[in-house]
Amino acid sequence: MKRGIFALIILLLGAFGGIGYLLWQDREIVFENRIPPTAQGEAAKAVSAEPAATSTERRGNIFEFPDMEKATGSAAVKKRSAPKEVTVTYTESGWSPAVARVAQGGTVTFANKSGEAFQPAANPHPAHTSYEGFDAKEGIPDGESFIFIFESRGMVGYHDHLSPERIGVINVE
Repeated sequence: MKRGIFALIILLLGAFGGIGYLLWQDREIVFENRIPPTAQGEAAKAVSAEPAATSTERRGNIFEFPDMEKATGSAAVKKRSAPKEVTVTYTESGWSPAVARVAQGGTVTFANKSGEAFQPAANPHPAHTSYEGFDAKEGIPDGESFIFIFESRGMVGYHDHLSPERIGVINVE
């Protein structure tokens, strides 16, 4: 009798686990690279700054608010579009901001204020193949900048080729 109850419990746990797996299986992987620990606070601030809405559409893990103006009666609460020009500063502590947004076709200036050379490049290290052309190819001296135009949408993980543990993310919208 005890074996029968035990087997039934195991069977039910397996069934619930299988159903849970199927429900979570369709989750979208937003990007392959993790958000840098220093950027997690910035990402949380960006998410908490988003206004609430009564009507949403879900696309993977991304929520959109198509009726925001209708729901709130104000165009002022619409999501801000990404800027066309962004500056990411590299210091002795790493990238600032560690997570940045730019519009598709927009320009990101990577300014070096670290006291040493840096070489921004797409992940993975050392191949730099996740975003075609995004590689400074050589060290950029302190006080100078590397400018790159992001033509394709998506999350772009990057690092300093000379200090590959220093990572960041550009969200091309």
